[in-house]
Amino acid sequence: MLARFLLIVALFWLSGCGGDVERARVIGQAYAGPLKLNVYEELGVRSAVKFTVEHGDKVDIIGKRRRFFKVRSAKGEEGWVDSRQLLSPADMDLLRRQTDRALKLPSMGDATSFDPLNIHSIPNRQAPSFFQLKVGDKIQMLGTVRAPRVPYTPTIPLPGLVIARPVKKAPPKDPKKIPPPPPGPAPQLPENWLELSGNPELKVPAENAEEKPAIPMDDWTFVRTKDNRAGWVMTRLLVAGIPDEVAQYAERARITSYFQLDSPTRKDQKPSYLWTTLVSGGKDYDFDSFRIFWNNPRRHRYETAYIERGVRGYFPVIAQSGTVPTFALLVANKEGQLVRKKFVFRDNRVRLTGQEPGEKPPPLWTPEGEAAEDIDSEENDTPRGFAERMKEWWATVKKRFGR
Repeated sequence: MLARFLLIVALFWLSGCGGDVERARVIGQAYAGPLKLNVYEELGVRSAVKFTVEHGDKVDIIGKRRRFFKVRSAKGEEGWVDSRQLLSPADMDLLRRQTDRALKLPSMGDATSFDPLNIHSIPNRQAPSFFQLKVGDKIQMLGTVRAPRVPYTPTIPLPGLVIARPVKKAPPKDPKKIPPPPPGPAPQLPENWLELSGNPELKVPAENAEEKPAIPMDDWTFVRTKDNRAGWVMTRLLVAGIPDEVAQYAERARITSYFQLDSPTRKDQKPSYLWTTLVSGGKDYDFDSFRIFWNNPRRHRYETAYIERGVRGYFPVIAQSGTVPTFALLVANKEGQLVRKKFVFRDNRVRLTGQEPGEKPPPLWTPEGEAAEDIDSEENDTPRGFAERMKEWWATVKKRFGR
């Protein structure tokens, strides 16, 4: 009888050990940032890829170690990813709003790249890249911003993360021990302390505050693809799509925008162009010169019809082609006030038709505040239960002994 009872208990114990382990609870949710995101089986450089998710796929966060998240896909697969490759619900909403705004902005010209180019969600080198521009693909330039070159810190809220912190106990008070009396006020310096120092003309130099090193800045361009995707690329990696016979006159300046003003009516004619250029980056304006080119059929070359240098101009540039092309630019006058100058281009000549007060458009992107959570802190690790620790230990043992 006792043997039968022990056998039943052993069967129940074995059935319990062979059952499914309780799934870890969800502490947050996020979305895959890159076009394809590899999810690894374990944390480590030699860990194998367990499964992949695509951009926008929703995953549940079930664990956290330093800057790595353990995630669970919609199919129930679990693995580890770098938190910088995930987007929060707020980030996904920002991408949607960026796309909606990009559809309303006028194009500042086409551009391409000589190498595969990543399009990022925000102007940051480490931000998730959800699309890659192939060599030769064209995108439309919409505007530029300057952004600090700082580490990318994802802002993914983890409302289900509970951190157990040790409670510091106050030392017991000894009623017999009497604390010492508080110290009295510090004595004041005598009035003739300069004379006592031996140098009456002594002047105490002010302590020079340590100057913080300047944060490097990068120039970024807001772009729109043919399939109406919007994102950020590094400006220095873009090449404007203006013909080379016009671009050769850039004089090492960067072409920030360009527009075709008219269409040729004869075979020997070529279109005229308006462009804006910037001599060097790191400015708070978009261009410092604009120029009109027309093709001289007698000399078979492009020549300058109009040029202005030393200006401070801002996007957008508004250009309308037709029988009589017109264009308008927002620039600062001698008094520093912004005015929108309107021009007409007729018979290869440019004429100023008027100007009116203008306002600088709102920035395309503004840096948000730093996240309060320190992602690299060891104290933020997810507390794991005994069953999860035993499961990970047993998996490590099986791997080590090849079972």
